[in-house]
Amino acid sequence: MKRATFGGLASLALVGFFAVLPVNAQQEYPAEEPDAALGSAKEAGGAEEYPTLDDPVLAEGDGSCGDFCAGDPVFGACDAGCCCAVCGAGSCPPSAWYWRNDVRVLAASKVRNQTLTSEFVGYDDQGQEVFYSRLGTKSVDFDVAAGYATTVGRYLGRDSENRDQFLEFSYWGMNHWRVGRQVTGERINTVDPTDGFTPVVVGSLFSPFSADIGGFNRADTHAIYYDLEVHNWEINARFVPRSGPDRLVLHPSGVWRRECTPGDYFSFLVGLRVMSLYEGFNWSSDGSVTVGGVPNAISGQYSVLTHNDLFGAQIGAEYTARRCKWHYGVRVKAGPYINFADQRSRAVTSSAGDPFATRDLDFARSKGRDDAALVGEFGFFSSYRIRPNVIVHAGYDFMWVLGLARAPEHVLFQADPPVDLNTNGHTYFHGLTLGMEWCW
Repeated sequence: MKRATFGGLASLALVGFFAVLPVNAQQEYPAEEPDAALGSAKEAGGAEEYPTLDDPVLAEGDGSCGDFCAGDPVFGACDAGCCCAVCGAGSCPPSAWYWRNDVRVLAASKVRNQTLTSEFVGYDDQGQEVFYSRLGTKSVDFDVAAGYATTVGRYLGRDSENRDQFLEFSYWGMNHWRVGRQVTGERINTVDPTDGFTPVVVGSLFSPFSADIGGFNRADTHAIYYDLEVHNWEINARFVPRSGPDRLVLHPSGVWRRECTPGDYFSFLVGLRVMSLYEGFNWSSDGSVTVGGVPNAISGQYSVLTHNDLFGAQIGAEYTARRCKWHYGVRVKAGPYINFADQRSRAVTSSAGDPFATRDLDFARSKGRDDAALVGEFGFFSSYRIRPNVIVHAGYDFMWVLGLARAPEHVLFQADPPVDLNTNGHTYFHGLTLGMEWCW
């Protein structure tokens, strides 16, 4: 109850805070004769000359209004930062803080394939047993999973290269995939191998384990369940070129307005990144072996958990086309990482009453290791400034992660497997990001 009350009060306070944020509203004023201090040039003995659309006045955004905003009705009152009257941005200094919240919908790639379940379908012309593959580690499809993303940024200042510097913290994650699949076999009539005549009925599903291992062989059903969850944290220093000098544009109504200059810009970032991927893979088996009319239950469980915690540095670059309210472009990021990986495996079977089984599985293995990894990203983005302090965003990104320990790739078909950790796995994400940003 206390948490709900606190959350409600915090939400109301946040809404109230953003409701009172200053907004640079576009203003229109009647045309009047401009004052000489606002850019008119009157020479002794000559006529007055005013800027025209063919010869716009350029206004540098230095954080002060200078001579271009003096409360005159032609130019209008000075907006905060002396920014573009259309979009509220331009060559003026950016807002001190910005906060962006997004919904990020991602799709994930499959792991390397290895067969888990084969079904006995009969014999060929040479009398050899014929099996048909029914289930593998790539038999499940990762659908899209929605997650949350947020970025909080702080404006640090302008450097000697006319670039704005920002420090920002970003998080995205909570994308959780949970998929599964089950297959069912047929019933097969055979005889007890110990006496050669007692009728035995078994399931038709087999595994890559040797035939004398019970539980996963001669089963009626096999099923796999796969969990994957990802989280990502970043702290970056971003360097963004300031727009070109703003223009003072004369409109047909006779009103002069300050407007930004469209252009194309390259920005870059450097920072640190932490990414965590958690995977769980479970392969189960159930069945019944009937010997002389007496059913005997058999079962098997093979579970693997892996953790990948990547830490490292990254660099990135963006190409942005600025068109007043519209911004769009492409971005790339990449960096080397240390992967603090580990895996835990557990397998156990029960096959009492199966005359073909001579042993069961019962082992647990775990191992951790630090290894190298690589993360690379490429994406498209766009934004539209609906108000001077409110921006909507959309983008589509592709990301590759190399050097991972994948849970399904640690299923080993041995009765006494070695203690091992395989970190040569990889994954691939892609998806859509939609969100909104507030500046103040």
